[in-house]
Amino acid sequence: MQLSRYALLLRDVAPGEHVLYDVIGDRYAGVDDRLLAALARWKTAPPAPGEEEQAAAALGELGLVVPDGAADAIRLAEHLGAVGRGPRGAAFVTLMPTLACNLACTYCFQKDHPAYGRMSEATEAATLAFVERHLDANRPSELVVHYFGGEPLLRKDFLLRTVRAFEAVASARGISFRWQVTTNGSASTSPSRGRCWASHRAA
Repeated sequence: MQLSRYALLLRDVAPGEHVLYDVIGDRYAGVDDRLLAALARWKTAPPAPGEEEQAAAALGELGLVVPDGAADAIRLAEHLGAVGRGPRGAAFVTLMPTLACNLACTYCFQKDHPAYGRMSEATEAATLAFVERHLDANRPSELVVHYFGGEPLLRKDFLLRTVRAFEAVASARGISFRWQVTTNGSASTSPSRGRCWASHRAA
């Protein structure tokens, strides 16, 4: 038994207290110094009967400890498969109208590789046509479009234009439509700051 390779250890969030966070399942648990030491020992010896066994079982249910590396690989593959399929019965589309951003957040994975390009009109038209063909071929119950970036609100023209187009395409086929935006909020009239997420459903 071992700590999952996808578990982050945050040491000393309080004196003698630590946090384990599972990046796959988005779950966490607090452990003390004694349990943290036991985790290291479980690599070569089973948990001691009693409290250690109970703790190992609880951490295993959270995905924070696994029997071995193979079990970890299976867990990741199952997660990626589920994410790749998207919401059941829905066609899920992610669009990146631009990789440009008006902020330089320290945590952003794109901050060291700035990109200022934007989706061309030809690519936009081809994307709309592709989605329309997909809806005709697969007849999902819902179309979900997620706008990502960069900062997608730097291309509000693109966002609003394509939302109207997707809404019309979905409506003509009797398909429910909603759209989402991952945004820092500062490129719009909103007073919010920091990374935020919004979702809108067509009336």
